[in-house]
Amino acid sequence: MENVYIAGLIPGEPRKHHINHVLHPLVTDLLALYERGTWFSRTSIHELGCLVRVALLLLIADAPAARKVAGFAGVTSNHFCHFCTQTLLQIHNFAIGSWVPRSRSSHLAAAKRWRDAETVTLRNDLWNEEHTRWSELLRLPYWDPTKFVVVDPMHNLFLNVVPHHVRDFWGIHEAEIHGRKGVPPHTPLEQEIQIQTCKSAILHQNLPVLKKLRRTYLEIFVKENCVELTAKESKSVSALATSLSNWVSPEYLPPSRITATNLWATLVAEPARRDHPEGPKTSFRASGRLNQGRQSGPHH
Repeated sequence: MENVYIAGLIPGEPRKHHINHVLHPLVTDLLALYERGTWFSRTSIHELGCLVRVALLLLIADAPAARKVAGFAGVTSNHFCHFCTQTLLQIHNFAIGSWVPRSRSSHLAAAKRWRDAETVTLRNDLWNEEHTRWSELLRLPYWDPTKFVVVDPMHNLFLNVVPHHVRDFWGIHEAEIHGRKGVPPHTPLEQEIQIQTCKSAILHQNLPVLKKLRRTYLEIFVKENCVELTAKESKSVSALATSLSNWVSPEYLPPSRITATNLWATLVAEPARRDHPEGPKTSFRASGRLNQGRQSGPHH
């Protein structure tokens, strides 16, 4: 391998912030290389020599290692993202415009508070509140952990974690993105209109309207509300519409809130008996596909 500098080899994986002991001498060298630089008396391009300054830009590692090195919390923590301030309670929010991006200044301030804490208890309290630790890389005046930490390329790209998540977990396939049988996918606004139409038709048991909707809208209402159907009842759009219309009764409420995007929708239903509005409510959450055309049989 050419042009590779091995700074060190670690026997095992350091716990929590202990990686800083390994990073300290490396960062000290990087600071000198950035601030003063190194003079080379001659290179293949500069016969009279040149001054070379070095900067560390990207941190490329798997997710656990990248979080430790940069001072972020792990991917399963409440603050799971190192790009924005989303929490686990907001993990179903895919409205990108509402995400608040992290900044180097706020991350650096929180890291310094953790570093300068006088007791382990105070450090733990700060960690539980801000989910940020000090990283030796923050000594580099130019290094921005909110921009220089690369999304794990090995697992997400080479090991196909992203395709698996999108296709198998979310159920989004290329055919659905482009529409089926010449039917173009719905825009977010069109999806919202269709979802509201479906809700209203189910509530009022309007069977003709339900039968005109795309199959996937009906399927996601069935899944969201845990409607048990036989194979015959889920075989066609007409059968699904009839089953949903028959399912509604005065004892239950329809889905109450829906957020749609151009590829899928997340529904939050809170079925509750009308005669016991103060009683406990059971919430269900599911993701569904909204961009495929109408089908005559079950989709795969």
